[in-house]
Amino acid sequence: MLLLTVVLVSSFYFKSDAQLLKKIKENLPGKKNSSSGQQQSEVDEKFDSKDYGPVKYKLDEGEKLLVGEECVFFNGSFEQFQFITSKGGKFYFHNHDRVSGPFDKPPMDSLKDCMDKQPNQNSEQDKNRQATLQKYQTVNTASTTPYGLKIGNKSYGPYNGIMNMYVSSDESKFYAIVLMIAANGNDMDYYLVSHKGKTKLPGLAASWVISPSGNVCAIPLTESQMKGSSEPTINPNESVYLLFDDGHKKGPIPDFYGDQAHLFTDGGKYVQLKHTDRKILFVDGKPALNFSKEITHFESLILNENATAGVYFDIGSLYFSDGASIENEAIRPHLAKQGGKTFVRWMAIDKQGNIYDCQREL
Repeated sequence: MLLLTVVLVSSFYFKSDAQLLKKIKENLPGKKNSSSGQQQSEVDEKFDSKDYGPVKYKLDEGEKLLVGEECVFFNGSFEQFQFITSKGGKFYFHNHDRVSGPFDKPPMDSLKDCMDKQPNQNSEQDKNRQATLQKYQTVNTASTTPYGLKIGNKSYGPYNGIMNMYVSSDESKFYAIVLMIAANGNDMDYYLVSHKGKTKLPGLAASWVISPSGNVCAIPLTESQMKGSSEPTINPNESVYLLFDDGHKKGPIPDFYGDQAHLFTDGGKYVQLKHTDRKILFVDGKPALNFSKEITHFESLILNENATAGVYFDIGSLYFSDGASIENEAIRPHLAKQGGKTFVRWMAIDKQGNIYDCQREL
């Protein structure tokens, strides 16, 4: 999906080839872990890749990994990983066990197909709203309610208008905010329609929040909006309620919505970050997770589905909510689930050229 992906989705920043060349390093030295003191027993004194996973790949002598999120694709399977290396002033493209090259410049075009597939838990699902509408919206110009939806083999509608839309990558889940005009031609009603059914909204919704897998969707509304206020924007002085796709609501919750730093986990937990204290995550309106590093890129957070633990990724380093940190070692961290447990997985490389498949439970 977008989200994950959970993760899956997006979000890390791509740089120019000139900037990438500056990232070629002779090695990646091991760094000591640090701790905020929250759970010292869980923090290793020194990071060692082999403590978190096995060696999956080894570079040739003199070959160096072109370091950077732009240069590595890793989705949790070492049958599906790609990266770029340098050796003797030339560049090589690794696609699992196949190597192509040499190239005079980093072959960035070879990675284009995978860049958009990076899992991101906090991806902005409606950023491609217009493209989604063009793909799934149907139009009957002969009708007074001309708009409909066709997703998979199912049709929905008709509606007088479709204001916003999200469809999961496998098309099993969708959400849309639609407009219906009453027979008198004056009264307008808004609905949240989805694969689960239809819920009437008190008015036009300014935004929604959708979990990474698309199984949870809710709309933040103030108390006055819940009572039918026509004002579509959130009043920063009011708490918010979350109106869910099945009609139930949660709240009131202190509103930090103006920061655009909020998300749902797949477990239905509402996570927010205040701009005044960027080391604390609020879950369902209450302070819950503390980090030793300020969270400046909200989209780089990875949380378990109940938001009881998480990790923040920043420029090659992982900062866990239990106080552990793994510095200058991580490449492409993402959320993974196995045996009912949640992990953060990442690639790591040591100065001998060993590439590790690492994971740590959240």
